[in-house]
Amino acid sequence: MVIIRFFWRLCIFLPSRKIELRMREDMFSHLTGLSFSYFNTTKTGDLMALFINDINAVRMTTGLAVTGLTDAIFMGSLSLAFMLHTNVKLTLITVAPLPLILLVMFKFGGLIQSRFKDVQESFGDLSSNAQEAFSGIRVVKGFVQEEKELRHFYDQSTRYVDKNIKLVRIWGFFFPLMTFLASVSIALLLYYGGKQVVIARLS
Repeated sequence: MVIIRFFWRLCIFLPSRKIELRMREDMFSHLTGLSFSYFNTTKTGDLMALFINDINAVRMTTGLAVTGLTDAIFMGSLSLAFMLHTNVKLTLITVAPLPLILLVMFKFGGLIQSRFKDVQESFGDLSSNAQEAFSGIRVVKGFVQEEKELRHFYDQSTRYVDKNIKLVRIWGFFFPLMTFLASVSIALLLYYGGKQVVIARLS
C-alpha cells in the first residue's frame, strides 16, 4: 500500500506542478498582449495575487484535493462494501451521522469560499500598496510622506490579517466539528457492535 500510494501520488502531484507552470506561463503571455487601458484600470497587486495565491490554490486542487478525493472514494467504497458484508444493520447505524456531516460540509463550504475570496482580495490590495510605494519611493521621500505611507501600509496589512483570522475561525470550528461527528459514528459503532458481541450475535 505504501509503495503503490507513493507512485500514484507522484502521478498526481507532478502533473499538478506542470498545470501550475503552464497556467502561469499562459497568464503571463495573455497579460503581455493586453492593451494599455487594461493596466490603467487593474492593480498590479491584484495581478500578483493571481500569479501567487490563485495559481497555488489551483495547484492544491489538482494535486492534494484530487489525492484526498481519490482516497475518500476508493477507501470509502471498499470500507462500506466490507461493512455491509459483515453486518448491514451495524453499517446503517454507523453511517447514521453521514447526512449531518454532508450538511455541515455544504454549509461551511460556502462560508470558507466567501472568506477565502476576501483574503485573496485583501492580499491584492496589500500587494498593490507595497508595489506603488516602492515604485514611487522617490516621490514619497521627496515630499516627506514616509509616515503617511507607513500608516496606509499598516492599515492594509492589519486588514489582511483580520481577513485571515476570520477564515481561520471558520476552519478552527469546522475541523473539530467534523472530528466530533466522526467520533459520534465511531461511538455508535462501538456501542451497538459491542452489545452484539456481548450477546454473541457478532464475532
